[in-house]
Amino acid sequence: MDNNIRIFSNEEFGTIRTAGTPEQPLFCLVDVARVLNLVPSKVVQRLSDDVLSKYTVPDGIGRQQVMNFVNEDGLYDVILDSRKPEAKRFRKWVTSEVLPGIRRHGAYLTDAALQRAVTDPDFLIGLANAIKEERRLRLVMEAKCEEQKLLIGQQQEKIEELGKRTTYVELVLQCKGLLDITQIAQDYGMSGRKMNGILHEKGIQYKDNRQWILYAAYKDRGYVHSATIRLENGKSVMRTQWTQKGRMFIYERLKRDGILPVMERNRFSNGN
Repeated sequence: MDNNIRIFSNEEFGTIRTAGTPEQPLFCLVDVARVLNLVPSKVVQRLSDDVLSKYTVPDGIGRQQVMNFVNEDGLYDVILDSRKPEAKRFRKWVTSEVLPGIRRHGAYLTDAALQRAVTDPDFLIGLANAIKEERRLRLVMEAKCEEQKLLIGQQQEKIEELGKRTTYVELVLQCKGLLDITQIAQDYGMSGRKMNGILHEKGIQYKDNRQWILYAAYKDRGYVHSATIRLENGKSVMRTQWTQKGRMFIYERLKRDGILPVMERNRFSNGN
């Protein structure tokens, strides 16, 4: 299977090995972890099985080695876990150069695809359209990321306006509406995946068909709301969103175990 390995090189990040198919590209976890200064074995423990795959690749002296690869979802989870400042530039390189080199919808630029593009005008047109559509979707995702960053920035400004002595509880009481778990996790300086994992470990929720569901003891308390989200491909998925009451429940439950929001950790460390 090593003949399906594709290597992408970058002056700053070195080489990244990729595998899989045009529809399901895979990224060598060891290479990604090296760039982001993470320990591969620890990263594997945090990732769910549905984002991991085993792949056989040759090492420097030609021996076949079985290595872990992650899909796109897993790749973004790993990038979010990194605190390294280069993580943002690495994500941009992946989305702007690596993924366009592993185009979906038949735009995977192997030697055979290039040869067919030269001899088959219809294939070449389809290839160009696929790349154009992929670029459009990437721009949409980047716009959504920028929108989320703007919302986080606005929340941070609101926190600063409330003053250093404002407690997290007071902040919650002033907020309205539903929140994704990623937004609540930002309060604690962690990723949404990590927060979901903590709530699962504490027996609060479980995963059913890719949606997090509260256990019976916590249902019907007004903590969450199931929202239908329409994807770019026209499909719909169910997503759990938290109410402000649920946000307070998470705060009280995690506080019992010494897990505090960043703003309260800062207050206590400053002696306020």
